[in-house]
Amino acid sequence: MAEFFATYPYLIYFCFFLLPFAQEDVSILGAASVCASGIANPFFAFILVLLGLTTSAMGKYMIGSVGASQSWTKKFTEDPKVIKAGENVKTNLGKSLFMARFIPPVRIPFYVAAGLFKMNALKVLFFVVTSAILYLSVAFGAFHFFGEAIGSKLKVYLPVAAVVILVIYFIFIKIRGPKPLSE
Repeated sequence: MAEFFATYPYLIYFCFFLLPFAQEDVSILGAASVCASGIANPFFAFILVLLGLTTSAMGKYMIGSVGASQSWTKKFTEDPKVIKAGENVKTNLGKSLFMARFIPPVRIPFYVAAGLFKMNALKVLFFVVTSAILYLSVAFGAFHFFGEAIGSKLKVYLPVAAVVILVIYFIFIKIRGPKPLSE
């Protein structure tokens, strides 16, 4: 594989953009690993993976947005439980999107649901970009400082850390109790 990219060095940058459409974690950690090994320029890799992540996420958002006009989705979205879930996500869009970024099985359904529930596209875009920058920064930084051996374990540790943070957050909310309506 290294010989292939040595022969066609700019093709790897094309892969950095395309890989997020197939699998986001692999694209992020793969790009960080490749850059840590000196095969590619970290700045260009970072930018291209970020563009790929953003384009992929917003494409899924658009699928949901187009799906919102279909009759079968209208039946689905009129269910009171689905409406309540959509409202909860709308009111906590940033937290929800950051959670979706770090928990792989939630990502694609979340992006589609954001479009389906007609969430503000600019807000979704903002949180997609900021969460991607955070993930990319952590991954590239870890691979740069700790090397490829520890960096490859990020795929396991980042989602676990995100779940732990969410559990702590929900425990804090539960202990604090509900907010009064007057706030």
